[in-house]
Amino acid sequence: MKLILDNNDSSGDHLSKASPKLLTKGDNNVADDTELYARGQSYLDRKEDIIGSVRGYIPAVGYVTIMLSEHPWLKTVMLGIMGLMVILQRE
Repeated sequence: MKLILDNNDSSGDHLSKASPKLLTKGDNNVADDTELYARGQSYLDRKEDIIGSVRGYIPAVGYVTIMLSEHPWLKTVMLGIMGLMVILQRE
């Protein structure tokens, strides 16, 4: 993710008043994500366009989704394990 400051403010203290502009890029993409922005929008405005924040990071959790889509039998095994856990769980 790139941080771009807008220097078009003529008041002189543009760094204190300007909202940071963000240019996002996917995890494994060569190009940036501007085709996902609104028509005519080149950057995201941090105050107007960003509505969430990251609170945690779990590395490699996406591999579970890849494994489940590549090996359909693994879905059945995981559902079976979860079913057994529900049945054997005591309250």
